[in-house]
Amino acid sequence: MVEKIASILGVDTWDSTIYQKNISNHFSHITQFMEGEQKAHSLQQLITELKICKEDVTAYSDSYLDLPLLKAAGNPVAVNPDRRLKALCRQSKWPIL
Repeated sequence: MVEKIASILGVDTWDSTIYQKNISNHFSHITQFMEGEQKAHSLQQLITELKICKEDVTAYSDSYLDLPLLKAAGNPVAVNPDRRLKALCRQSKWPIL
């Protein structure tokens, strides 16, 4: 799904959880789950490649499990966050949508 959307938007660099489809083209199973640490690593690589400042990057998440990703961005934003992330956002004064 991410690959298809990236192609439509003309984005050639992306990363995502990888899943497999069965012969009926229906979801079968996840082959690689992209966790918060992996997301943060991908973001840091992109920041380096594009030579942009961390402060110019906004990351969005709904899960506390993405905390490494949110910390890797200069502007972390929670979207309908789970309970733990909501508490952290309030404590850190991060925006909540």
